[in-house]
Amino acid sequence: MAGAGAKPQSGAPAAGTGPTAGVELHPGAGAILEAIADGVVVFDAWGQVIYRNEAAVEIWRASGAAPSHPESGMPPRLEIRADDGRVLPAEERPVARALRGERLRGLRLCLHPEGARPIWIVASAAPTRDAAGEVTGAVLSFSDRSPTRALAEARDDLVRMVSHDLRTPLSAIYGQAHLIRRGGEPADRISDRASAIERSCERMSGMIQDLVEVTLLEAGQLPVTRALVDVATLLPDMLDGMRGGLEVDRVRLQLRRPCWANLDPGGLERIVVNLVSNALKYSSEEVRLSLALDGDAVVLQIVDRGVGISPDDEARVFERYFRAVGNRRPEGLGLGLYITRLLVEAQGGRIEVDSRLGQGSTFRVRFPGAAARPAEGR
Repeated sequence: MAGAGAKPQSGAPAAGTGPTAGVELHPGAGAILEAIADGVVVFDAWGQVIYRNEAAVEIWRASGAAPSHPESGMPPRLEIRADDGRVLPAEERPVARALRGERLRGLRLCLHPEGARPIWIVASAAPTRDAAGEVTGAVLSFSDRSPTRALAEARDDLVRMVSHDLRTPLSAIYGQAHLIRRGGEPADRISDRASAIERSCERMSGMIQDLVEVTLLEAGQLPVTRALVDVATLLPDMLDGMRGGLEVDRVRLQLRRPCWANLDPGGLERIVVNLVSNALKYSSEEVRLSLALDGDAVVLQIVDRGVGISPDDEARVFERYFRAVGNRRPEGLGLGLYITRLLVEAQGGRIEVDSRLGQGSTFRVRFPGAAARPAEGR
């Protein structure tokens, strides 16, 4: 992150070949710098790295940036952007400015190491001087604010999605109510408009329920009450319960009986409803719901022959607020599959997906199985 724009003069110290890189620090300075939780990098008068503490190296490692030297901890190429997204030229980078004598505090920057994820930091930089007041180098300190930035972006995305997606059914409700108020329509037409209002209300209620549920799940406050159940006996009743709201006649059920597991029946039902509704939404053909044993695991599998998921989307499909693009129509707040993953993990299971664009998707849930219930307890 040097960027001073000047080349080392003859006899200048090597760039970042170790903690001191051939430059003697004040006795005890190294120990002090290592005790600082923020990243600290020391530069010489030519903008070359002569010291970096372990916290600085760890930030690079976490980003996946490859260092230019095994011990330097600095990436070979680095793009720096201001908070507004503008790429900073070499002369405007913090270290270059510090080498010109400036002191900088609280700069919000985005670092783009070559071949690694962006890192959002808050940085400060200041020059070091000799007894005569001449600039002899610079010190850069920074802290990783990427998680905080990600939360802020997720919050902004959520506000945009809620304001947009709740407005759609709300507009439908207003429109239908206005037409009913005008009067003069036959009873069957009024009934259709009332049904449209009900559907819009149900959609809004589902979005609000998703927001409440994800908050409780992330806080660990959603109760999970496990019981020894035969999943094979529960699935048919769960499908019947979806009838009327979903096209369950398109669901083909394949069961391996019995399949015992210690699960929360309510949480299991929500998992099944989410996955079946997702499959029906993106496929107009038959959906296959199967249950089987694989060693000590109970495996629930939902297969559709719909539009499929792109490889980029497949890697993120269980993330919060994520909505696939491309051939899949974005609907809802992007919380359904995220909630499903949390519910699965809360019961000791795991969920995965295999998909190909234009060929469909397979969602697979694996729960730890349980020994069959004794005959007298059945």
